[in-house]
Amino acid sequence: VSINIAPEMRSLGFGKNLLKISEKKLVSDFGKCSLIAKVLKNNQSSISLFHKSHYKILTDDQKQQYQHFLLDRGIFCAWELP
Repeated sequence: VSINIAPEMRSLGFGKNLLKISEKKLVSDFGKCSLIAKVLKNNQSSISLFHKSHYKILTDDQKQQYQHFLLDRGIFCAWELP
């Protein structure tokens, strides 16, 4: 999952809406797959978004600059997007 919002449009709820739309599109195209998000550890807004959206911390390696979050649906799928 990757979401990038223009700085002047942040804190307006677009991230939450884009995440929900993306989740619905992925489910409709690929079925009920678990999703993983890679978030910079200093991006508190994104961390909050994924926590509020029921993603759980998957990795929290202190040596890495990213945290990984998982929306676990019990089914893991792998695919490459074009």
